Amino acid sequence: WTQIRFLILYPMMVTFGLAWFVGFWLRWRHTRCIGDPWAAMLGAAVAIWALTGILGLWLSKLTGFGSITSLLFAIGAAVPALVIVVGTIRMFFGGLWNKDK
Repeated sequence: WTQIRFLILYPMMVTFGLAWFVGFWLRWRHTRCIGDPWAAMLGAAVAIWALTGILGLWLSKLTGFGSITSLLFAIGAAVPALVIVVGTIRMFFGGLWNKDK
């Protein structure tokens, strides 16, 4: 399972996360749609998650699983969660004070 994650899953997450980021970021530059920056940050967060996973697996091959690798995996999983929480709070408060009503 480690080899599948290291050779297939994480590289795909990095590639498509960055593509998602670039696609939504470029779209936001032209349309200024309010949700596009958040979607772009989600793509970047997935890429960061995968990069920390790759680094954690690489370090585990050198030193074995330990506190550093666990910390890397925890940081990687926390990044998308943080982006989702911040985006949800911004959307909630943006909806409360929407001036278009």
